[in-house]
Amino acid sequence: MNLSPQKLSLVLTKQKLPCGYTAIPLIVNGISPGKKYNDIASKTIPLLEQDSVDDKLAWNYTLKGLKLHQMAIFSVLWDYRTDQPVLVTGAQHMSDNTCRLFSRYWLFKNYRTSVNNQKFDMVDDFQVDLWHMENLKQLYPFFFWSREKGSRFFERIKAKRPDVFKDWQVHKDSIELVWKDNWQGILYNGDETFIEELRFNGQ
Repeated sequence: MNLSPQKLSLVLTKQKLPCGYTAIPLIVNGISPGKKYNDIASKTIPLLEQDSVDDKLAWNYTLKGLKLHQMAIFSVLWDYRTDQPVLVTGAQHMSDNTCRLFSRYWLFKNYRTSVNNQKFDMVDDFQVDLWHMENLKQLYPFFFWSREKGSRFFERIKAKRPDVFKDWQVHKDSIELVWKDNWQGILYNGDETFIEELRFNGQ
């Protein structure tokens, strides 16, 4: 399976979102989109590594572990009022037709709350990943969000947030996603037949 992103026929620039913060693409098509974003990138990655250092998946949020070369888009949501990152999230190229949203998602601790439904509401109201999807929909007919813990979370979030996920479907079974023993539940948007491109094929 080819995990290198396709070339984007777009020029992606930073975008202030309705949540009040600004989405800044650090990576487009696996590379930096331009010098003007290098300063933000140079701030974001070290802060991400520091913020996630005690997490069990801390390596995933290191420069090497982020797999930026596989990202069609990888963005930071930036708070210009405090000059610090709110979250990072990526749209990861998975196959010719499929793209994983919320890849290497990290919400910085300064923006976390103890509210029980934060995972359903999100500090950005899902706007960064929907912005990624909007910019990539001409390239990928199939988008998905995956979790190792199965599909129950996706069933709950689809029920609680139909305003966002009414056109998305929860796959009834976990799938062995790309790699051996990598079983994941998925929430997807697009033709279910594209899931076959994501299944581990033994190679």
